[in-house]
Formats: sequence, structure tokens, C-alpha cells
Amino acid sequence: MVKDIPIQDWVKLAVTRARLSETPVVFWLNKDGSHDAELITKLNVYLKDHDTNGLDIRVMAPDDAMKHSLQRAKEGKKPL
Repeated sequence: MVKDIPIQDWVKLAVTRARLSETPVVFWLNKDGSHDAELITKLNVYLKDHDTNGLDIRVMAPDDAMKHSLQRAKEGKKPL
């Protein structure tokens, strides 16, 4: 079971960092894993509590997230 308060804090931190740093946020979560699937469900609920307009927030499986991060680094963009 995943506790809610740490997840709420995690989402708030991600949204705040995305806005302040003007960088995308990628949550490295695998929808096929039971724990990660539970986190994704909670993430989608708690994102609604924040102003995410204009932010690039994604959920990606770890292998896709790594490729995305490496591509950004190759392009000289800020890390995620």
C-alpha cells in the first residue's frame, strides 16, 4: 500500500520544480508494475490539485525515460 501524504508532497515538489526551472518533469514509472500502477493512479489524482498549465509533465517507463533524458542531454538541454 502506498501512503498518500508522501505522494502528495512528491507531486507538489515536481510541479514546483517544473515551474521554477522551466524544465519538463518525467515520472519514471512502469504502468505494468503493481506498485508503479498504484503510484500513477495517485499521481493523476494529485496533479489535479495543482496548476499544471504550461508544464510538460509525463509518465514514462524507465527505459523510455532514460532515452528521453539522454536525448535532452545530447541536445544540451537541462536535465529532467
